[in-house]
This record gives sequence, structure tokens and C-alpha cells, in this order.
Amino acid sequence: MCEFISWIEVEKDGKVVVLYLTDKDVFSVYGLEKLKGCQDNDFLGDGAIRAYYDISGDVGEDYEI
Repeated sequence: MCEFISWIEVEKDGKVVVLYLTDKDVFSVYGLEKLKGCQDNDFLGDGAIRAYYDISGDVGEDYEI
């Protein structure tokens, strides 16, 4: 499990984009559907971020504080 704060940096169109989740993202209709299988603080980690944004494990770099 990851600690808060987690994010993933991916490259898009030659620029680094930082992907993370907010409470608004997690508890939206879309977020609740995408994160159905998450438990405990998995809602905060890179696995949840990848599920929410539909990115595979070999894309980007995972970070956490």
C-alpha cells in the first residue's frame, strides 16, 4: 500500500504530466466505479491512480511522500 501523497508522472506530447487523485475524483460516480476493488488506503496509491486514468504499470514513474 502507498502512503499519501502519491502521484504518477507521465510524458504526454513532450511534457511531464502529474496524475493524482482528489477526494472529488475518488468519490465521483466515475471514481467509485473505477475504484470498486480498492481497499483501505489503496484509494490513495499508484494502483488507484492507474485504475482511474486507465494507464498500465509500465507507463510513467510512481512517487509518494
